[in-house]
Amino acid sequence: MTLSPSLLVATDLPAADHLLDHVVTLCRATGWSAHVLHVAAPEPDFVGFDLPGGPYDAAIRAADLERLADELEAVAGVLRDQGVVAQGELVSGPTVATIVERSTAPDVAMIVIAGRRHNVVHRVMLGSVVSSVLKHTELPVVVVPPPAKPDTGRGFAAALDQLVEAAEREEAARADSTGDRALIDLRDAAEAQISDEATADTNSDGFAALKQAINNFETDHPGLIRAINDVSYYLSTQGV
Repeated sequence: MTLSPSLLVATDLPAADHLLDHVVTLCRATGWSAHVLHVAAPEPDFVGFDLPGGPYDAAIRAADLERLADELEAVAGVLRDQGVVAQGELVSGPTVATIVERSTAPDVAMIVIAGRRHNVVHRVMLGSVVSSVLKHTELPVVVVPPPAKPDTGRGFAAALDQLVEAAEREEAARADSTGDRALIDLRDAAEAQISDEATADTNSDGFAALKQAINNFETDHPGLIRAINDVSYYLSTQGV
């Protein structure tokens, strides 16, 4: 039996709107399906990583993975709504090795990775992922460029929602959260941006306040770090 070719779409979450647009274009042009892959960070292999209330609390991590799975399914749903045969897959593990391993499936004809216009650290990490994948696969690799215009659509709204949810979970986990001014300011700034009807437009005061709240806050919780990084990406597209 001959399998129908598919695109292996390796993406961060929230998935950027411009990436999904390109995936739809490629799938319509080729008639291929889309296999959307998100690689979550593996569990740390040191003793005590899952202490209750800690940054790697097993229950909190399970909730984070469930949220990622739901969001990945929503991404696949967006593609299906546009006529693309799509499925999502969430895997925990090393990013490059997991992408390469999944690309060996007999139906995968091409790998698609989203590029992001971000800070130096993120550019280095992205470059490392792309170059490493290229070294270990014989498949064509398409790197979708970041949008020329600020990206503050569905992805930004999802990132803000996740930041608020992550901040609220952190507050609930901290016995002294009522006195954590930086955490409260971060949550309030994200909520204010969500409630702003002009979120999709440049709002210098709102974006600046959100950036300041992010800069003033420190955490070692991976779920909150992820949410902060996602919002920071969208702020960077606004030049904030």
